[in-house]
Amino acid sequence: EPLIQAYKAGLEVGKQSDCNISSVAYCVYSFFSGKSLTSLIDDIEELHHLLSATPSQFSACHQAVVNLIRNSESPASLDGDYFNPSYLANVQGNEHAISRSLVICCVMCTLFNDYVGALNFADRCRPLTKYIIMIYHYPILLFHETLAMIATNKLFMKEYVDIIEENMLKLKA
Repeated sequence: EPLIQAYKAGLEVGKQSDCNISSVAYCVYSFFSGKSLTSLIDDIEELHHLLSATPSQFSACHQAVVNLIRNSESPASLDGDYFNPSYLANVQGNEHAISRSLVICCVMCTLFNDYVGALNFADRCRPLTKYIIMIYHYPILLFHETLAMIATNKLFMKEYVDIIEENMLKLKA
């Protein structure tokens, strides 16, 4: 709830950029921490109409929650009304948002056994990890990337074994 309070305080003093940061953080962390999806979608839809700009990670989270609630035909694919992963190729200069969005895509793929898709998103995110290394997204990426590698029987490939071992050491730390 502190993030919602920060959002409201930003509104009161006219700091729209702070409002955007707080609302995005609230929604994404609520999603990752397992907040009730029906409650979260209400919050997301309310905030969606109030944001001056809709960052890609907010849109990715919005699409993920919609896919989960509406029992989408292909819930792992975040291609929908609010987000499309191909949009990330057109977002230049905002690697923070791109990396955070890629983590959400990776999570959704592993949740629905699309391990090849998860690895594709993790591979795209790997060069951008400096933008997420200090936040919750980083261990989530490491966990889901490792899970996808193990699930796809990449254990026989030396490069994947090295990455799995490296990820596990980082997660232990």
